[in-house]
Amino acid sequence: MFTLYCWIRGTEIHEHFSLKISQTETVHTLKTMIKDYQALEMPASVLRLYKPSLPVAEPFEASLGNVRLSELGKPLLPSYDISRLFDEPPPKHHIHIIVDAPQLPIYCWLRGSTGEEGFDISISSNASIGALKDRIKEDESRLKNVDKSRISLFRISGSEDDLRE
Repeated sequence: MFTLYCWIRGTEIHEHFSLKISQTETVHTLKTMIKDYQALEMPASVLRLYKPSLPVAEPFEASLGNVRLSELGKPLLPSYDISRLFDEPPPKHHIHIIVDAPQLPIYCWLRGSTGEEGFDISISSNASIGALKDRIKEDESRLKNVDKSRISLFRISGSEDDLRE
């Protein structure tokens, strides 16, 4: 059994997770495990998995902050055995697999609102900031008549409970 540390691109870097998988299993099985473990609301088949040429060591922020999929090569084929990717157990406490999910869930909150007034949207992982603003405007009636150039976006960390405080 191998322990693989995985990170879903677009999520907070500290939200990486580990999964135990037999080296005789396939990338397709790993996709299914990721989908189930993260409770993703999409078919496992749409996840694209990448193996960095070298495992990503801490501090992860320095390496993953601006990761580009084009630099990672082609996505792993579902039919690949895990043993094809790793001949020996991969090093502990490194990121071994980067996951690209085509639709990212985003929790939105308007400054000045209570935490209960937040809303969820789903958007393509490669969408532009402009497309994200358009998607937010579609879902939030208070912003329908606001020009998107006047909408500022901030990435914050924390739980919904933190927003309520």
